[in-house]
Amino acid sequence: MQERADIDQLRHQAKDLLRAARTGDASALKRILAVETRVTLGSAQLAIARENGFPSWGKMKAQVERVDAADRDQPDDSDWADDTDLPGFMGWTDQGTPIQEI
Repeated sequence: MQERADIDQLRHQAKDLLRAARTGDASALKRILAVETRVTLGSAQLAIARENGFPSWGKMKAQVERVDAADRDQPDDSDWADDTDLPGFMGWTDQGTPIQEI
C-alpha cells in the first residue's frame, strides 16, 4: 500500500479494476478471480485489499481511517515555533544566559 493511502484513491482503484475486468482486460480479470468467483465491485475491492496485505476491504478501510485520524492529530511542521520563539532550544535561557554557564 502507498505510504499515505487515501480511501478515496483505493475506491477509485477498485472501480478502475472492475471496469477493466468488465471490458476484457485479462490481467484485471485474473486479479479479481484470484479472490472471488464473481466480478463485482465487492470482489474488486477485496482484490485491492488482499494485494495490499489485508484480509478484507473493511479491515483495510479501518486501518487507512486510523492512520488518517492519527495524522490529523499530529501537528505539521508549520505548527512548530522557530528558534526565536524558543530561546532555550538554541542553547540560551530566557534570561539570555548561555546554558553552559548555568
